[in-house]
Amino acid sequence: MSAESLNTCTLSGNLGNDAEVKYTAGGMAITSFSLAVNHRRKQQDGSYADETSWVDCTMFGKRGESLQANGYLQKGAKLAVVGHLRMSTWEADGQRRRKLEVIVDNIIVMANYRQLQQPQAQQPTRFSRNRRTRLTFTTKTFRFKEQVCKDEN
Repeated sequence: MSAESLNTCTLSGNLGNDAEVKYTAGGMAITSFSLAVNHRRKQQDGSYADETSWVDCTMFGKRGESLQANGYLQKGAKLAVVGHLRMSTWEADGQRRRKLEVIVDNIIVMANYRQLQQPQAQQPTRFSRNRRTRLTFTTKTFRFKEQVCKDEN
């Protein structure tokens, strides 16, 4: 009988560069990006300094492709991701290489650079597939409010 383990990772941070989408031979989208995650650490003199860790993230399927195509995964975007860790190993130039990455299961776009540049009234409205709803994201709680929209036409 094998021992059970927990492999869950929740992170929030900013994209270091625009996300990159590649496709498998079968046509599946693979979206990859690097997330800058800060940790505030107290220094010896009593001041605080941020330490940045860069975390490689990968998404499979149409969701990442769609987010990237619609400009949500651009450099500087504030994201929250939930996923699991995966260790990849390969050989290059006669040396064994390893890479630890987060396989993203869920993602929340908290803000992106383009949204921050627009006045509040001009932010784009996003709609769900089932019914028309306006999603208002609040970055402090990582939750969203859902309001049913009136037909704006």
